[in-house]
Amino acid sequence: MDKSRITSGILIALLLATVSSCVRNNTELEWKELVPIFAQTSLTASAPLERYKDVTEIEEMDSKLYGPISGTTIYLESHTPVADFGGVKPKYWLRVEEYETAAKASKRASEYHAVGNYDRIEAAYRSGGATSALKYDSNMMSKASVRMWAVARGKRVYALTTNASLFTYLDPPKRLKQAIETLPER
Repeated sequence: MDKSRITSGILIALLLATVSSCVRNNTELEWKELVPIFAQTSLTASAPLERYKDVTEIEEMDSKLYGPISGTTIYLESHTPVADFGGVKPKYWLRVEEYETAAKASKRASEYHAVGNYDRIEAAYRSGGATSALKYDSNMMSKASVRMWAVARGKRVYALTTNASLFTYLDPPKRLKQAIETLPER
């Protein structure tokens, strides 16, 4: 009896470990190649903050339309405040996604900032079970999630957005894009 319990316990533990590793591989995305780039561009990376849930949710809803294998949203804050704006530090959201093929990644990157992208997101947002209390239309989404650029590097896409159009004119996002464009294709 003890031997069968031990065998059953081991089998259950192996099954749980296998299932959890499959789930982890689908949801977690490694982005350690970006750590030195964030340091070079004076950006601090963290998990998206709850108070900016709407921006994160808009970006993730759009991402789902393209079916990435995995993806994550990284919240970035500049170390340097904007001059003459009371110490406000620019905020950005970097969406990193992995695709099955370079062609799918390229399509995603090319359509990220294309004409009509907010209409596409609005349709996904309305039909995709968004949890936000706010009900956005495409015009409001374009103000909550100001899209800046997307770069495909092989099967990986890096897409940057912010929540204030002022932040699109500053140097950190430009330097970040230049650095990401030099990364080896994945």
